[in-house]
Amino acid sequence: MKTSEPPIRPLTEQEVYGKLWREEKSLHAQLVKVVEALESEIDQDSQQFGLLSRIREEVEAGVVEVFENEEAYVRANELIRKRLVVLSELIRKVKVGNVQTQSLSDILYLHSYTKSYFTSCTSYVKVTSTEVEVRLCDVTGEKDITEELVAEEQAKPFYCGAKEYDSSFIWGQLAGWFKQTVDKPNASLSAEKRGALSYPDLESFILKTPPRPVKVTARQISKMSKGNWKPLRLCDEAEEEDAQKKKKGKKSGEYPTGEREEFYKRLLQTPSFMWPVGNNWTYKNKEKLYGTVQFESIKQGDERKRGKWEYLKEVVDSLLSERVAS
Repeated sequence: MKTSEPPIRPLTEQEVYGKLWREEKSLHAQLVKVVEALESEIDQDSQQFGLLSRIREEVEAGVVEVFENEEAYVRANELIRKRLVVLSELIRKVKVGNVQTQSLSDILYLHSYTKSYFTSCTSYVKVTSTEVEVRLCDVTGEKDITEELVAEEQAKPFYCGAKEYDSSFIWGQLAGWFKQTVDKPNASLSAEKRGALSYPDLESFILKTPPRPVKVTARQISKMSKGNWKPLRLCDEAEEEDAQKKKKGKKSGEYPTGEREEFYKRLLQTPSFMWPVGNNWTYKNKEKLYGTVQFESIKQGDERKRGKWEYLKEVVDSLLSERVAS
């Protein structure tokens, strides 16, 4: 691998459009799954069916028919941001048991005020170094011990091994240059990106998926036909129990800090803080779309000569004043 490119690069408006609305792993694809989850909870006789219909219409509606140039993608992305504001407001009003609608509404609102995105550079791939041999004399030890060792002993290999470098190693090393004891900076980077550079996956706001068909093995059928069987622990029941075990010990609130007010208070006090795990939110970011309202705030502060957190405060104040949890 021979490259001198930065480990990250800004996305073009066309690429942003693809990652927001067109690609297989886009934000739009996740919204489709959210709609499916809402449909499993809201029937046609429900008072919320009208809200569901409007949400579905906003998600299914097209954006721009023809893209003649980059400016057309700029307009398309602006339309998407406006649509996310509408979806945020509609989803906030829905009350169901299988989707965390309040926090999902908030994240969509933050997405709508995020305009600058970047992604990781594909020139970097996972590599393994050549094997390194460390001799005993290469390692600093206690003087009274090493001085007693003869030259032959000191020349013996103390360690032989190779090191793997992940594709995001350079990015992680640059971000954590001041940390001298981190073996895998890319792992630290993965945690530090949570919230600061990467929003949670929209799918993670779905608490449970619609039930799937129950599967029974041939062995179970054979036992049942012979009359020698115990009550079956069906697959759906088993999956539900496993899911409950995984969720055991997680925070009960919709937000990683527990309560909504506490979460935004901390966000304004320490905008770069790493969003904690412990609730349902995940940060797989399959579309590799990086960019948040915090990053936008710093960028605007630099470009427009304003306070670096001024834009963030404006967005959060607007979010809390206009979209109070009901």
